[in-house]
Amino acid sequence: MNILRRSLPAILFVVCMARCGWTQDPAPAAAPKEEKPADPFAGVQPDNPGQTTSQSGWVKRFFSNNFTLKKELYFQLTTGYKVEADPPLYSRQSAGFELLKKFSTHTATIGAFDLQSRLVRRDNYITVLNDLEGADRKGFNLEYHNAYLDLYNIFNPLLSDSSRSRNLGRFNWRTGRFYLPFGLNLQTDTHGTLLQLSNEQNFGFERDWYSGLYGSLTRSINYDVYYLLGSGYRPQFRGQSGLLGARVSLGNRFLTERGLEGGISVMSGERLSNPSMQAEFPGKGEESDASTIVRTFRIGIDERFTHLLWGGTASFVTELSGGQDKPDAVFTQLHQVVFTSRSRKWGWAGQYRHFWMDSQKLPGKTDSSLIGEITLYSQNDVAASKLRWIKFSMERQLERREGETAWLFTVQYYYYW
Repeated sequence: MNILRRSLPAILFVVCMARCGWTQDPAPAAAPKEEKPADPFAGVQPDNPGQTTSQSGWVKRFFSNNFTLKKELYFQLTTGYKVEADPPLYSRQSAGFELLKKFSTHTATIGAFDLQSRLVRRDNYITVLNDLEGADRKGFNLEYHNAYLDLYNIFNPLLSDSSRSRNLGRFNWRTGRFYLPFGLNLQTDTHGTLLQLSNEQNFGFERDWYSGLYGSLTRSINYDVYYLLGSGYRPQFRGQSGLLGARVSLGNRFLTERGLEGGISVMSGERLSNPSMQAEFPGKGEESDASTIVRTFRIGIDERFTHLLWGGTASFVTELSGGQDKPDAVFTQLHQVVFTSRSRKWGWAGQYRHFWMDSQKLPGKTDSSLIGEITLYSQNDVAASKLRWIKFSMERQLERREGETAWLFTVQYYYYW
């Protein structure tokens, strides 16, 4: 009891301190309030608030969004040996550009416009396969090549969301000047190259003005259907009804999976002849305008097989076509092999081409040539966005419908960037 009485004051003191909280640890300090990071765009104002639709803003957006401008330099010299007389030294120099503009929304690309042009100087013209259009052009000429507008998925405004997804890439529209929808030219840009495909000799021009649809029928099949003016370089009507052209070709999956391209093409209707290229008629002005209209029918088949070899890549090309330039029967064939080294610094190519026409207006029926080429590249981008090369070519003309056969030797410098 004595002990309890002695300890009672101490116990009461401890209980009192506990009630007042003096024995508890001090409350933890409040965590410092996190500060929000400063807005890096605070205070920034548009250059012309409220004027985003002004002309200056539209021009700036046009040339900055999805806009590409490429430049081009081109120099070529060709000479050779003929039985009758040596040809002169043909020269061609040019400077040009290509403009590509794509139009898009926030979710899709809806169209594209392409324009390719160059200023060309020619001297001492002789017939070369990569410049058949230049036969009637001397001195300086401002030329256009591609000039077309593409509109993608044109039926989308009429379709539901599910239908748009099912028909993606199926219905596209093209209007303007581009490669004929016949053979491999639609899938091969031969602009600037020495070795050409068969269309220019077959029809008198490799590009024409046209409108029509193209796209993918399935994952395996693509299509092209167009109405063509049939006038070649200059858009003009001189009584011709024009041409209908259609092509069915292998889808892109065959190229990526198997290295295979190919298709079947048909062309039918009326076109204007080009005497300087095919000598279908005498010179201009010697017959009426109606006589220069050629009723044309062609059907063709083509293929290209690209294969990876241990030292590089090789491609094998064949184009065959037959039909009529009424009343004359026509048959063409072209075979080509191209090799590019793995380093893409050099390559070589060989081509055999044969054009036969059963014409009563010419002494011969056949043009045929065997051509060899060596190319040295200083730039050779896989996407063809930058190209720079020097080419050396030799053509042996085996048969000619007009004139004597010849050897032709060409050197070419080309720069595209």
